[in-house]
This record gives sequence, structure tokens and C-alpha cells, in this order.
Amino acid sequence: MNHSASGHCSCGNTTLNLSLPLPVTDLTPRACDCDFCVSHQAAYLSHPEGQLQLASKMPFRTKQQGSKQAQFLFCSSCNDLIAVICQIRGEYKGTVSARYLSEYSFMKEALPISPKVLSPKEKWTRWEQMWMPVAITNR
Repeated sequence: MNHSASGHCSCGNTTLNLSLPLPVTDLTPRACDCDFCVSHQAAYLSHPEGQLQLASKMPFRTKQQGSKQAQFLFCSSCNDLIAVICQIRGEYKGTVSARYLSEYSFMKEALPISPKVLSPKEKWTRWEQMWMPVAITNR
């Protein structure tokens, strides 16, 4: 059974659509404890059997942090941190910023994590196991 979740950035320029094997409220967001993610109040959500679709009116603004393996996607208009993606085995996989999902207020409290203690290889392996395929389109 597929469950869906949706949302958008603060200005509505970017929409998010998730397809998941279970309700989004059954998943626990992860809150990275690095200064960058804390400053953006990021709590990430993904499931390896899920699918994330991002649609934006303008190209995303991107940044890289830490090991510079992943790209942080920001709305070009309101500067909200929408998702984090990385190319893994020829496809984009990623995680979404849960706070922009309509169901966020009903979700479990974010679990603190500390990926900064992982080596670049350990990060890549973790992302490959936990992140979901991502499709990006411009509207």
C-alpha cells in the first residue's frame, strides 16, 4: 500500500510530494546536530522504499557542506532548505526537510543524529541505505 504526503516551501514556489510504504506519521525525522542544519532548523525524513518529487517554479539554489558529497537544495525565492540530495549509483537519492510537509505537526519528534562524526565513505553508505529516489521538475 502506498501512502502519500505533500507540502511546500514558505512562499509556495516549491512543492513536495512523497510516496511512502507507510504513513509519514509512522516515520521519525532526523535532526542533524551540525551548525549548518541547526541554523536551518532542519529535520530530515526519508525511507529507502519511498519516492520524493520536487517541483519548483525556479531552479534551486544549492550549497555543499561538510564532506561536500551532497547538495542542499534551497528555494530560490524564500531560501527555505527543502531537501538534501546526492548522486548514488547513477541516480539522485535524498531526504526531505520534514518541516515543510503538511503533516509535520502530527509527526514524531525528530531524533538527533550526528553525521559529522562519520567518514565520507560512511556517510555515502548510510545515505545509500536510508535515502530515497528523488525526481526534480520545473513548473
